[in-house]
Amino acid sequence: MDYNNDGYLDILAGDRDGDTWLFNGSASGLTAGVHLYASGVPINTEYNCSPRLVDWDENGYLDLLIGGYPLGGSTNSGFLHLYMNDNSSVDELNFTTYTDISFWNMWRTTHEFYDLDRDGDKDLILGNENGRVYFAPNTGTHSAPVFSSYFPLEADGSVIDVGARARETINDWNEDGIPDLIICNTTNDKVQVFLGSEELGIEEGEAGLEAATYLMAVSGSPTTGLFSIDLYLQSAGAVAVSVFDSQGRMVSDYSWSLSNGISTMDCDIGAFPSGLYFIAADFGDMVLTDRVGLIR
Repeated sequence: MDYNNDGYLDILAGDRDGDTWLFNGSASGLTAGVHLYASGVPINTEYNCSPRLVDWDENGYLDLLIGGYPLGGSTNSGFLHLYMNDNSSVDELNFTTYTDISFWNMWRTTHEFYDLDRDGDKDLILGNENGRVYFAPNTGTHSAPVFSSYFPLEADGSVIDVGARARETINDWNEDGIPDLIICNTTNDKVQVFLGSEELGIEEGEAGLEAATYLMAVSGSPTTGLFSIDLYLQSAGAVAVSVFDSQGRMVSDYSWSLSNGISTMDCDIGAFPSGLYFIAADFGDMVLTDRVGLIR
């Protein structure tokens, strides 16, 4: 990530002792790690810290969602803490005192944000000590997330279980426009890929999740500037595509009138700094999201 948009990639990491570290990128490489603070106090989760930056309220400032586990706690005493940015600078990470995201309590938590059900808002994908990966649907909005429940992801009708300490990420591994699940673990030290299907390969009780009627896939990432967007529309219509930097600021936008079926559009972000950029395609009542990495 390039959290401060200076053209150099930075690293945010948590350690076993619960500390949160930021390693800033520079022309000569990464600088020495520094602690992150909230209201003047070093951020510490006591044990197994897993931090992730996200613009929680979509106001252009990066916030921090962090998983942890108290020393001496039980297997159901894990937590997720949300530190909001104090909005003093878009290029700095200044946080206020945390609030507890109380729907989740498993230990050795890792988490990823992704719009897995494709309803236009950020969902949570959660890994933990027991080796399973869980989907927590956002029942609020993109700028005011609400999480209250979760259920295990499945593959071929069986709950995904990699043994212990699942560490997950969502990515379109085979670039077919459908999100896939990549998991590593401590059981066999392997990285496993679970390919998504058009029905997303996950179920929630008897209701299930509907198959997507709109699809978007970004090709050519990472890129030095040029990349393409493949869009599948069930019916013809106008499409507006916006490109946002890691701070949530729109850097480019496009609009097309497309026919039904698959269409391919070319985009160029070569004039902007290296980093991760987010793509949002708006069909009026539907928003699809993806991302592209820009390198030099």
